[in-house]
Amino acid sequence: MSWLNGKGVAPRLFKEGKGVDKNEPEKKGFFKFFDIVWAKLGKFVQTNLLYVGLSILWLAALYFILPIGYDLALSIANGDEMVASNIELTLRSVFALIVFNLIGNPLIAPSYAFITRCFTRGEPVWIWSDGLDIFKQNFKQSLALFLIDIVVTMMSINGVIFYYMQYAATGTYVWLLLLSIFCAVLFVYITMHYYIYQIMIAFECSFMQLIKNAMICTIANLPMTVVFTLISIGIILGLGFIVSPIIIIFFNITVGLCLTRYPMEFYASRVIRKKIKQQEKQLKRNKARITYTGEDK
Repeated sequence: MSWLNGKGVAPRLFKEGKGVDKNEPEKKGFFKFFDIVWAKLGKFVQTNLLYVGLSILWLAALYFILPIGYDLALSIANGDEMVASNIELTLRSVFALIVFNLIGNPLIAPSYAFITRCFTRGEPVWIWSDGLDIFKQNFKQSLALFLIDIVVTMMSINGVIFYYMQYAATGTYVWLLLLSIFCAVLFVYITMHYYIYQIMIAFECSFMQLIKNAMICTIANLPMTVVFTLISIGIILGLGFIVSPIIIIFFNITVGLCLTRYPMEFYASRVIRKKIKQQEKQLKRNKARITYTGEDK
């Protein structure tokens, strides 16, 4: 039985590269992660620039969608206009970068996931041509996810504001409880994206199967999912309080994604690879049983 849908859906097939030297001892965990980032830093910068460049409209939309006006920033800054402008710029930039890092750009993210997966596995990859192939293969599912993400992003902002305003106005803890439940569901949906793209490029499956199994992966690996989410948000927020928004944006589009997005891709690709190996072992066991039964007869 297939992990994905119970119908024996096979993994996508890609050309195998020469990989790494089989006699070389394999590093694990964070040691392997930083070794990959350092060895492929130039390729990462190229990939990051391409990914962000093709996502510029999505980033702009995220920047302007946050309902924080100059008047609110001015009240936070106690009437200081220059400080108010910096506050508004920082809040909008940080929000856009956090959302972009967590859910990505669904139209381009499968290509980014595939390229970084090749980096993780030590497989050769052509950033432009292979990325374009993955974009074409997954366009329909990516477009569907992109449209859903637009709706969810807008509804989530309004939902959080609504529940909080109701709690602030009434002081009733029921609204605070509803806000907590809403945020918990939203967190699961957001972090599902770590696995959605890796499943999308690894398996042929329907959109509903894609969402279902991404949710299973998220819940099954919740502790590490939370850790990587906090790391990504922490880095962006930390920089937001230390440096200017322009520096944050420049850092993120060059090497920042290596620390705020790639750790999620690194971990998710390993999770999905384990699932593929489990399927292969299960298929071998099933084949062995059939062969043994035939010999018995």
